[in-house]
Amino acid sequence: MAQISFPELLKQLQSRKFPPILLLHGEEGFFMDKITHWIENEAIPEEQKGFNQTVIYGRDVDAVTIVNAARRFPMMAERQLVLIKEAQGLSDKEYEKLQSYFEKPLGSTFLVLAFKSKVLDKRKKSYKTADDKGLVFLSEKVKDYQLAKWIEGFIHEQGFKVASETAAIMAEYLGNNLSRIASEVEKLAINLQPGAAITVDLIEKYIGISRDYNVFELQNAIGRKDTFKAFQIVNYFAESPKASNFSMPVCIGSLYSFFSRIYNYHYQKGASQQQMAAALGVNPYFLKDYDTYARNFSLPKTKKSIGILLEYDLKSKGLGSNETEDGELLKEMVYKLMA
Repeated sequence: MAQISFPELLKQLQSRKFPPILLLHGEEGFFMDKITHWIENEAIPEEQKGFNQTVIYGRDVDAVTIVNAARRFPMMAERQLVLIKEAQGLSDKEYEKLQSYFEKPLGSTFLVLAFKSKVLDKRKKSYKTADDKGLVFLSEKVKDYQLAKWIEGFIHEQGFKVASETAAIMAEYLGNNLSRIASEVEKLAINLQPGAAITVDLIEKYIGISRDYNVFELQNAIGRKDTFKAFQIVNYFAESPKASNFSMPVCIGSLYSFFSRIYNYHYQKGASQQQMAAALGVNPYFLKDYDTYARNFSLPKTKKSIGILLEYDLKSKGLGSNETEDGELLKEMVYKLMA
């Protein structure tokens, strides 16, 4: 069957269209948690849950127990739910024993197995049978270059507005952690009226992302060869590490990704905007900025910059730095990058 998306699956479940078998697997826990939470709370009416809802953890169950539960008929109801949370705790041997049930599932049972942080082997007969008789959802991580767009969509779903630039700053600062992003948006929502716009001022106030002093702005200043701005940010990080959430490893990691994108940009001549954005892992909105960065950092200069970052990564770990404080290491590193 064709791959079903998270919104499509949720819409199907909310329409009370329950397949006899639903396999959830993949590396992104956020989507899986949302789906299992909805199923556990909404699939079976509250008054029927005592008789018709079974929730078990994979580490505490075997195939025989699952099949016996799935083969029971619902009591005074149309359907029963058997939900196996953290099904990755079920051994491969036990999981394969479910094949016989997958071949002839009970239509009145909604059997859900959630393999959190695990990707199932599509070549296995059990996978193919479950996909044929029921439904399989792969919970994939959002690509880095799609993250800002995902944040925009998520915020709009919550009933708020946000500009692309603001969503991009959130993506850069919060990283590819959808649960954290959702939590921070919820924190903002408490303080906003429905339909309000989430601005940089608001995320600075409630999330702690400074509009002027963040890694995203440091990257931009370095890429534009704006020495004054770069050292404004560096000095702020060095003097106020707690207020700025400064961390040398995180800063180096972010700058390494930044220069890796510039490096890739040099090899994308002739590519379409969409192809280039995918190759760089950025929102297409920022391609014009990378054109500027690439002009300021030739390919040899970009390679040298990556070498500088690797050098200071080792120094930040105590190799050859004579226990220099992170703030001073950052100043040295940025000075060399800007030279």
